[in-house]
Amino acid sequence: LQSRFLPGVPQQVAAIWKGPWGLAVMVFFGAGAAVFAAFRSSLRHRRWVPWLLLGAIALLVLVINAINVGISFVARNVDNALVAYDQTGFWKVVAVYAFCLVLALPIRALQTYLIPKLGLLWRQWLSERLLERYMSNRAYYLINPNDETGGEIDNPDQRITQDTASFTGTSLEVSVGIIEALLTFFSFIIILWTISVNLAGILFAYSVIGTALVVFISRRLVVLNNAQLRLEADFRYGMVHVRDNAESIAFYRGEQQESKEVVRRLGNAIANYDRLILWTAAINVVKRSYDYFSRFLPWLVIAPIYFAKDADFGVFSQAGIAFAQVFSSLSFIVANIEQLAAFSASISRL
Repeated sequence: LQSRFLPGVPQQVAAIWKGPWGLAVMVFFGAGAAVFAAFRSSLRHRRWVPWLLLGAIALLVLVINAINVGISFVARNVDNALVAYDQTGFWKVVAVYAFCLVLALPIRALQTYLIPKLGLLWRQWLSERLLERYMSNRAYYLINPNDETGGEIDNPDQRITQDTASFTGTSLEVSVGIIEALLTFFSFIIILWTISVNLAGILFAYSVIGTALVVFISRRLVVLNNAQLRLEADFRYGMVHVRDNAESIAFYRGEQQESKEVVRRLGNAIANYDRLILWTAAINVVKRSYDYFSRFLPWLVIAPIYFAKDADFGVFSQAGIAFAQVFSSLSFIVANIEQLAAFSASISRL
């Protein structure tokens, strides 16, 4: 099965494992386990749980990446079996593919659970620290929420509640996404390089140019997201102000004045969000074009190799999978530019 479904891969893995990279991996995991065991006793009140979850997430990322590499070889042999009318070989490959899916689905589900769980623990810890600082030295009194222009810190309640939740959740998703992108890139670029050096080079150049273009266009998006968070918080505080001072407003008949103020804040939020919609739509057009054009590149490069009979038909599937994986890893910023822009706004406010 190894020679048929994973040709040469076990030998390459064994060579890497016996070399300096294998030693580095063993030292890294050994040192991590030793540090965790040494400091576990000092991590009271279950403070060791987040570190355990972080280690489990890292391990699951490695396993998922290894399964994806194996699936690329399985897909290649599926096409080869179909072209050769090899029914027995086809069903064997399908069985291997089914096994990979059965193995990957629960691992992916567990990873999907652990990431927000770790984010929840981090949010609790960070919120408690910010609340402690906010309630000490009369900071809550010195920061005047009614003054929209007199201070640098607007809407501290939103920063401690909404921005903290956004920061902790998004930062973990982005961090895990970057690690997955790096692992995917280094795993599949080797496969892609063995299939076609030209395809690997074209992909790298295309991704770098596309990423630079999208990042350049999206600079304005960060500013608009930051402004939207502030304006939405101002509008919400205006409504809270009416609720908390309902008796005084009714006594002095200040409904008209308060209504104008709340409507003004709403108008500011709507106007900024309208600009945000326009920029998001423009960026999505660029992203879609960037994605659609990339789907033709593997066919254009691999077709001459196949017609020259220098590669089997299954190489189309494997090249397509490897190309898609490497393209996805190199396009991480492009695919998540809106999330990264909102994340940047949350960081600046915290």
